[in-house]
Order: sequence, then C-alpha cells, then structure tokens
Amino acid sequence: MLSTLTIRFSLVFCVLVCMVPISWAESWTPASSTASFLDGRKEGWFWYQDPPRRPLIRLQPMREIPWDVKVREWLRHVPVSELDLDHVPARILKILIEEKRLMSLDDPTIQSVREYFLVQKAAFARAERFTNMWQLALYTEPELDYHTAHPVSALGHSLTAQVERHTDDQLLSHVNQEAGLYFFFTSTCSYCQAQAKALKLFADTYGWKVFPITQDGVGLPEFPHPKPDNGMGKRVGVRQVPTILLAIPTERFIVPIGAGLMSVEDLRTRVLTVLKNRTNVSESRYPS
Repeated sequence: MLSTLTIRFSLVFCVLVCMVPISWAESWTPASSTASFLDGRKEGWFWYQDPPRRPLIRLQPMREIPWDVKVREWLRHVPVSELDLDHVPARILKILIEEKRLMSLDDPTIQSVREYFLVQKAAFARAERFTNMWQLALYTEPELDYHTAHPVSALGHSLTAQVERHTDDQLLSHVNQEAGLYFFFTSTCSYCQAQAKALKLFADTYGWKVFPITQDGVGLPEFPHPKPDNGMGKRVGVRQVPTILLAIPTERFIVPIGAGLMSVEDLRTRVLTVLKNRTNVSESRYPS
C-alpha cells in the first residue's frame, strides 16, 4: 500500500512540475513593441485572415429635373407654329427668345433661324404696341407726363429758368434781414480787392448786409471801415483770404461758403444752396 501512495504522489508532482514552465511561457511578453506572428499562438503558422470588407457604395437616386429646366427644354424644341405668340405671357416670351436663339446657334439651320426670327418679330410687334399705348396714356393723362412740369423745349427751358430764378430771388430778399455775410480780407491781396467788388455788387442787388473784417487793419474802397480781426477768423477756421461766411444770428448758424475769388453768380448759387440745405449742414456755434 505504501508503494502505491508513493507512486501516485510522484505522478502528481511530475504533473505540477511540467505545468510551471507552461504558465511562465504564457505570461512572458517580449520586450519589443513590434507585433510578431509568434504573438498570435492561436492563429498558427499558416493562418489566413480575410481583409476587412469595405462598405458597399450606395447609389444616390437621381435628382428630379427642375421644372424651369423642363420648360426651357420644351420651349427650345416646340415649333413656333403651335404657339400663339401674340398672347404668350411676356415672361415666357422672353425665355422663348433666348432658347430659340441658343437653338439656332447650336444647330444653325434655315428652320432654326426662321423660328428665332419669328419669335423676335413677335416680340418687336408687342414692344411697338406697348410704346404706342405709353404715348397715348401720356397724352390723355397729363399728370403722368414728366414734361408737363419739366418742359424739354428751348422755350420751356427758358421759362422754367425764369420761374426758378424769380423764386430764388424771392428767397434771397426774404432772408436778407436775418442773414448776412462775413468777409475776411487783407488790403494787399489782389484777389481780395477783386472779391470786394463782386461782393459789393451782390449785396447791393439782393439787399444783403456784409460785415467786412480786415486782417491787416486796412480797409478797401468798397468797405472803407472794416472791423479788425480780433481772433474771430481763427475761431471760425479762416485759413486764407478772401473767405466769405454765411451767418444767421437768430439761428446761431455760421458756415463758410467759399474761399478764393468767386463771381457774383457763384456767390448767389452758393448762398442759395446753403440756405436751402442748412438743416443738413453741421451747425457751428460760436460764443458772441
């Protein structure tokens, strides 16, 4: 009996001893980070793996042809004889002209050019009817005619200019008691001397007051008693002479209307422009 137990114990010990190297071999990992076929023990030496399958490309359904493309294609090939060109809507007629032109360019045959010519002829006839009706509407509805208030004839231009000038003269005469002109000059400046003559004529014609301000203490024949510049020129931004400013004391409004030599008509135009648009001019306020 002892010998039998001894034999069994020996067999168990041998099995345990044989299992130890196997466990150590399974737990050992090579130091290299590069994968090797030895790492895949379960795959074997000649194991073959199919490459991953690519997903099947799904074909997208074709988009439906837009409605306007279908209409253009139909208009390109439809015979003109099947259309009532006098009653085709103008929008469709415009597309029809374009498509027939392209058709004649792509396939320049007598028939394609004829189709394009007929469509163009119908369009011209329709434009002529519209023009005639336009003129009739202007003749029978005077308020629609721009030329009623703005005549284009030579006589009309002359009369319109006279009316506008009379209106502007009334404006200048109406504000001459409220507005005035500051004239900055020097007695030795030849431009100032010429500007004084034009300014004096403007003031006498429209009854405006002129406040002459000399920067060298000497007056001019037209303005023999000017006021000396006590710093006002610097405050209002006078940088050269002659300079003229338009002032409306009741509105505390003063802006330059020009520097350098100006004619009487130029003065008139500038004064009127500032007066009519003074609400849009940045008002400069100065202490009295």
